[in-house]
Amino acid sequence: DALRAMADHPVVLSLASRISLKMDGDVDHAHYLALRAAEMSDQNPYALEALGQTLIFHGNYAAADQMAQRARTAAQGLTNGFNWDMQACLTSLGLGQLQSAREAAAECHRKMPFYRPALRYLVALSLLADDRADAEYHASRLRRIEPDFKLASLIEPDYPVETLRVL
Repeated sequence: DALRAMADHPVVLSLASRISLKMDGDVDHAHYLALRAAEMSDQNPYALEALGQTLIFHGNYAAADQMAQRARTAAQGLTNGFNWDMQACLTSLGLGQLQSAREAAAECHRKMPFYRPALRYLVALSLLADDRADAEYHASRLRRIEPDFKLASLIEPDYPVETLRVL
């Protein structure tokens, strides 16, 4: 309904793209909507993120990471800007850029200290960087909101760090 009512609004197009992608599984329609959103507002973090998501599904990981980085910059100053830091972490991981991923997760954590995904990825990325002290620090913070967390949780198949499992 919102798309019909405001077909020229970049945020509406962006959200419709995400729905088309995640709920309908229609990658091509989602990409079309995201492209329209980004063309209307190339500094809108929602539009850039939507486009980045569709680029991942099209296998263009480098372009998806560029969109995530642009969205992250565009979202600076927004109260929910930490979301775009986490997205940049995930796309950097997709390219195997572990240090960039770690920096983005750290920035996400700085902005939103109790955001579980950032803490989970900081633990895992610190372990991958062989920084045991940093991993233990973030694990202790994660245990405040996830009391049963242990480092071995990261290798459990149902533990939500899917992007790291691809590496």
